[in-house]
Amino acid sequence: MKEFCLWEGYDYFHYNLVDYGFNDMMTSYVCGKNVAARFCSHLANENCQNGDASSGGGNTRNNSIEPNDQLTTLKLYAYDSIGGPGIATLYEHAYCKGR
Repeated sequence: MKEFCLWEGYDYFHYNLVDYGFNDMMTSYVCGKNVAARFCSHLANENCQNGDASSGGGNTRNNSIEPNDQLTTLKLYAYDSIGGPGIATLYEHAYCKGR
């Protein structure tokens, strides 16, 4: 287990999980109520698009990421469920499983 934070005063921060010994190891996640996360299967300087990323925000969790063990970059953003943008977390499979 690893815990990554969006520190007070930051609106955005990204982590290269290679630097933390956690590259390609994430299988599930829990996100706090004041943070939105984008999970990218490549390094931060790549676009994290075209099926190479997933996201969630505002007190969310996913108990089984599919495909798992493919996270390289974690991007955290400030999230305000009352005044901020709406966020929908979508999963590929039932019971909040999948991409």
